[in-house]
Amino acid sequence: MIKTVYKALLPITLLGAVSLPMVSAAQDKTIHDGIYTAAQAESGKAIYDRTCAGCHNQRFYEQAWPGWATRTVEQFWFYIVSDMPQDNPGSLYDDEYTDVAAYIFSLMGYPAGDEPMEPTGAHVDVLIGSPE
Repeated sequence: MIKTVYKALLPITLLGAVSLPMVSAAQDKTIHDGIYTAAQAESGKAIYDRTCAGCHNQRFYEQAWPGWATRTVEQFWFYIVSDMPQDNPGSLYDDEYTDVAAYIFSLMGYPAGDEPMEPTGAHVDVLIGSPE
């Protein structure tokens, strides 16, 4: 009976051992893995030019960016949703904020990818990291 229990648990134990590195790899994902699409960044540029460019230019982000290196995409997204534009925070739709974030990431040199950015979904724990 004991041998039967061990034989039954062996596949589960091995599956768990194989799954652990995958969980760790997901947590180590950064924005360098291409977490927004070029279409999102393009859409974000139009919104940015209309609502953000009057106060923020690329130099602004280059100077402020080191503070975001250890934070997540979700944290950045919630910051711009809650604080921007300064004269009317929260006035954009969520997908507009997402596209603006994608455009800012493109300004900072982060690569576009094939999957759309979901700052409060699949990309909630993605680290921003430093631009390369």
